[in-house]
Amino acid sequence: MKKDIYLVLIAQFLTAFADNASLFTAITLVFQLGEPVSRYMLVLQASFLVVYVAIVPWLGPKYQSLWVYHQSIG
Repeated sequence: MKKDIYLVLIAQFLTAFADNASLFTAITLVFQLGEPVSRYMLVLQASFLVVYVAIVPWLGPKYQSLWVYHQSIG
């Protein structure tokens, strides 16, 4: 495989790791509140899912066109 493929794989791994780290941090904060966790866990997971499912398809093409623009001038 080319070096570029490895860079893409590393970038995807790091972004997925950051997404999960932010979710786990939010879950930890809910645990520290001392509130019933089961009530907030479903809402928390659903909100992260909606954000990633709703925003990524909308922003993906915008960032891709920006990347293509920078590749064409650089």
